[in-house]
Amino acid sequence: MNVDENTHEQLESERQEEAEALERQIWRKHAPYQYDLIMTRDLVWPTLTVDWFPCSSKTFSEDGSPYDVHKLLFGCQTSGQEESALMVAEVLLPSPPAELNMKLYDAVLEEVGGYAQTDAKINIKTTTAPDGQPVADVPQVRLVQREDVCRARVCPQNSDVVAVKPESGTAVLVFVLSQHFWHVAEVADPQINLKCGDEAVANPSYPLAWAPRCEGLLASSGGASGHSVAVWDVGAESPDSSRRLLQGHTDVVQDVAFHFHDSSALGSASDDGSALVWDLRTSGEKPSMALIHAQFQVNCMCFSPFNPFAVASGDSQGVLRLWDLRRPGAALACLSHHSGAVSSLQFAPFSETVLASGSEDGMVMLWDLAKAAEGPAGGSPGAPPPALLFMHCHGAGVSDLSWSPLEDWLLASASLGNNLLHVWKMAHHLYK
Repeated sequence: MNVDENTHEQLESERQEEAEALERQIWRKHAPYQYDLIMTRDLVWPTLTVDWFPCSSKTFSEDGSPYDVHKLLFGCQTSGQEESALMVAEVLLPSPPAELNMKLYDAVLEEVGGYAQTDAKINIKTTTAPDGQPVADVPQVRLVQREDVCRARVCPQNSDVVAVKPESGTAVLVFVLSQHFWHVAEVADPQINLKCGDEAVANPSYPLAWAPRCEGLLASSGGASGHSVAVWDVGAESPDSSRRLLQGHTDVVQDVAFHFHDSSALGSASDDGSALVWDLRTSGEKPSMALIHAQFQVNCMCFSPFNPFAVASGDSQGVLRLWDLRRPGAALACLSHHSGAVSSLQFAPFSETVLASGSEDGMVMLWDLAKAAEGPAGGSPGAPPPALLFMHCHGAGVSDLSWSPLEDWLLASASLGNNLLHVWKMAHHLYK
């Protein structure tokens, strides 16, 4: 590569950074009018994972005001500099939801809904060193881990059970939270240790999913190459011996997802450019269908909780594809507005037509799939497509996102580059 090519790439990179900085500036300017609620937490260490618990409780403030206590599962990535941990934080929301005074929006904290405004908060304390430097986040539950927590998911049928995929990728660890002391210095040993393969994993990846309709069914990547899908029955007499390996991909598996209506259907997304759907009633020697992204790596996929035939997938080029399982030969629609790879994808649990996508470009985008078939938006190049409903700015690559199963439009999302954890709801006047 010659000097001119290097200079051109550097200029292009600088232009891209300037464009993204301008986008974030515009987002901050309009934030007071875009949210019913936004809370941020600057974590000591970044988290690669976030997941809501399917349960909540009630409590009261000192003045007697009621609010709901939701719980959020996350981890930390310390890269060996400090001990890693699996954590559960309380998120306090007014009940019923309080009217926020958007004039009190704090542009520095990027927050509306702090202690002074509504008593809404992400309940995490921080320990500090003698020199005042932050050392660790201390939420309601903190279980020390041997490795960084790369993915963690709550069992939908039993919120006391949590699965973790650690950095090495060699196993899936299952914890029963009530069987642990929550704030001790010793490493917490899992109740169940599920091996992902019989050998060390050469290319670790961190897909992880519980079956929503079949308690105890759990899936991740498996095999020494990471090209296989591993499925276990955690409720079996010998959970580790229940492992099945589904072999059909030719590259690393990046995501897995169970069907919401058919507990025997499992999807997997891979760097080989395909998303496969498996029938667990068969031997697993080959998938029942393939959804092809051609030369692009498929990073994530999800099934609709409403439409049994609807599937969405996201790839390394920032493109979302919508599929109909009855006609898997070609995507029904392609949605493109991310400028980086799609890192996470999830259908809303309250609406058949709403989809959330997170990306390495630092944005979470909400999509109205009822408008997915409409043509490209007119106007200047790069104008948002008609299906784009909302854009939420993280300022750094989005590592994970999660819709609340209990409160409509409530999202949690996390980013790596700036260690931020966000809890937010877009303004209701934007979708009503």
